[in-house]
Amino acid sequence: MKKIKVLIILSLAIITILTGCNVNKNEIDSTGEIENQEEIQIPIEEIQTSMEEKDLVVDIKSNSEILPMPGDSGAFLKLSPILEGDVPKNIQYHWIIDNPLNEDKSNPYEMFVSKEKGGALEITNNGEEVDFGLFAQVCYADSPENTLPLYFDIILKVEDVETLEVLTEKKIIIENRAGRYKIIREEMTEKDKEEEIFNTVKRIAFNKLSEEDKAKLDKDTSKASIDTIILKEDIAVILDEKYIGEEVYIIDFTGKDKSTLPNNKIVFVNKLFCEIVGYGYID
Repeated sequence: MKKIKVLIILSLAIITILTGCNVNKNEIDSTGEIENQEEIQIPIEEIQTSMEEKDLVVDIKSNSEILPMPGDSGAFLKLSPILEGDVPKNIQYHWIIDNPLNEDKSNPYEMFVSKEKGGALEITNNGEEVDFGLFAQVCYADSPENTLPLYFDIILKVEDVETLEVLTEKKIIIENRAGRYKIIREEMTEKDKEEEIFNTVKRIAFNKLSEEDKAKLDKDTSKASIDTIILKEDIAVILDEKYIGEEVYIIDFTGKDKSTLPNNKIVFVNKLFCEIVGYGYID
């Protein structure tokens, strides 16, 4: 019996000590219940997020947004991949120049530097930096401000080495204005590109009008309408007959004097050099 009493006393002592430790960390109300117990709760969403795989995303970093002119020191754009997320093993980086003006891939002006070929429209590597630049000397008739923009894409695909499955990809747009190459980071649809070309055509054509005409017309060329049309003899006073039967731009500039009608000026412009090739009849 003495042994049992001793064990009971020891058990009660241990319980008292343990209870005392808990009480020291909390407050006790009048009923003897412990208040202000701190509970650590982790939202289930955080647990699920931490367990989920992060999406694989690739971006293209460049040493400059503008390609240096040929002959300049380091006349290349240096492009490198930035890969984020859960990166799998056995991947490759596939660089592609997609230029609609060079669909047959013959005699391209713009290429990547290739150790094997000198220049290439496609390069596959393990994530190393690639150089992009010009591989032909091109002469332009006018300044970049007075030249229509040309657009093409540089595409980077991250692929599985064995299956060639595209795991993620990134595209940047390159704008070329008379040899001045610039990276366009924001998204541009085909409609956006067409609008930029139209705005440039209107600005160039306006600047080629006589000073007398410019004085009568609204200088805000965004107000002018523009479209394409097949040039015919009976729709214009034609200045260059070789463009008859060809597709040209037709631009209708608005006049300043709203009290006099008609106050507009219609011009026809060729698609290559934006030269005025005719004037439209005004009703």
